Amino acid sequence: MSVLGALLRDPALRRRQEGRQLLLLLQHNAVGLRGWADLVAVIPPHCRALIRDLACQYATTWTTFAEQVEERVTMTGSC
Repeated sequence: MSVLGALLRDPALRRRQEGRQLLLLLQHNAVGLRGWADLVAVIPPHCRALIRDLACQYATTWTTFAEQVEERVTMTGSC
């Protein structure tokens, strides 16, 4: 069972709108390495810098989110 699959079946996450929104975001970001390479291959040259900048902004946002989750894990001692 995959981590994402387990989360998608978790009733505590599915019960609330915010939980469903989180699951949707996680699902949309679940692209394997080959999938990313396929996406990179179709970016037109004139969009590459913009998409790079946007991807970096999203990466920063996800890193901040992960740090906030880590703080809660540390506080409660659970995953």
